[in-house]
Amino acid sequence: MDTPASPPVEIVPISRLFCSPTNPRNNDAAVPHVAASIRRFGWQQPIVARRTGEVIAGNTRLKAVQQLGMQEVPVWWFDAVGAQVHRSLEASAIHQVPVGAWQSHPGTHARAPALHPPRR
Repeated sequence: MDTPASPPVEIVPISRLFCSPTNPRNNDAAVPHVAASIRRFGWQQPIVARRTGEVIAGNTRLKAVQQLGMQEVPVWWFDAVGAQVHRSLEASAIHQVPVGAWQSHPGTHARAPALHPPRR
């Protein structure tokens, strides 16, 4: 069985991207936390976008890097055709968090505050 090759990731100016107008998530409160995570750990997952620049997965990450003043981001271009495929990918990205559950490990909670930005 052949394993598909990893899609190429391209470094793209953030000016080429825009948040999806159909993104149903209203998670602006998460932006400072995602920004803190990117600042601390760097990029761990590229943004997924159409060639038009519409972000399919990573709207919060895009807002976070705008807040950080970054100029470029890693992007995986989504070239599949068809509205149903696009909606399926978008739905998959939107519903990732509620599907998973948090595990409790010794020391986890002691480290968690380091990810949160300082309160003002």
